[in-house]
Amino acid sequence: LVGRVSGLYALFSGIEFRCRDKSVCKQCRTKECTAGSATAYGCPTFVYPGGLKTNTYCIQCGECLQACPEQNMTVNLRPWGADLAISSKPRTDEAYLALLMLSITAFHGLTMTPVWNEMAVRLSETFAIGRLIGFSLGMAAIMFAPILVFAVLVYVSYILGSGHKSRTENSARTESSARTESFARTERSSRYRDYFIRYAYALLPIALFYHLAHNLEHLLMEGPKLIPLASDPFGWGWNLFGTLGLTVPPLVSLDVLWILQILLVLVGHVYSLWAANRVSVNIFADRKAAFRR
Repeated sequence: LVGRVSGLYALFSGIEFRCRDKSVCKQCRTKECTAGSATAYGCPTFVYPGGLKTNTYCIQCGECLQACPEQNMTVNLRPWGADLAISSKPRTDEAYLALLMLSITAFHGLTMTPVWNEMAVRLSETFAIGRLIGFSLGMAAIMFAPILVFAVLVYVSYILGSGHKSRTENSARTESSARTESFARTERSSRYRDYFIRYAYALLPIALFYHLAHNLEHLLMEGPKLIPLASDPFGWGWNLFGTLGLTVPPLVSLDVLWILQILLVLVGHVYSLWAANRVSVNIFADRKAAFRR
């Protein structure tokens, strides 16, 4: 599960391992990048590095860089979230995992607030159930709610898209241009399932930046505690750096932390809107129609 989560977050990565020339990979018969060689292992995730289009299953170990006899593998810098903008084939399991990642991060944050404790207690008392069962039911409800809301919103988008599709097909009957007919075929190929799966990827930036905002508290507020602990890492009474017993204040105040967290969440939503627009462009051949959806 950890590998799949980091794999989806890797779609947002600013670096990628890709081949320089696909024709070189096609002509290669030994495929050391996957089979391994005397100097390097084969790909540990069993993917073909020469055909990589996204970062989902690449752990960027660098073995393919060493194994390729033609030096055809390279590391590229790229815009953040580049994989969210390409039109590669989406996967159903990845889409549902993306939705669960968003729900889990939201639930994790909620459990650290007094509101959740009050909700769990009230749920347990109202239905005369134990605290554990009340917690589990509340968790299930809160994790399912975002998925349900997402499904409804996607359905609305699908209905709007279907209406536009009907108008396009009517136009295709009256116009004989090849461009219009091609566009109509593209629209007919879109189903609700396609909308649901493709738009789920657009939620990844929200989950990622909320995750970053949540852990920013641990870094800035609790991170300084590493300074005294570094002097006595095993609790044996050492004072290696003379910092044992040192009281180090948090790096920022709560107000500054709150502002930084809000900024991170906003950045995640902006990236999500951009990713949703790119998904719409990949679904609809008409850019104006994509913007309206």
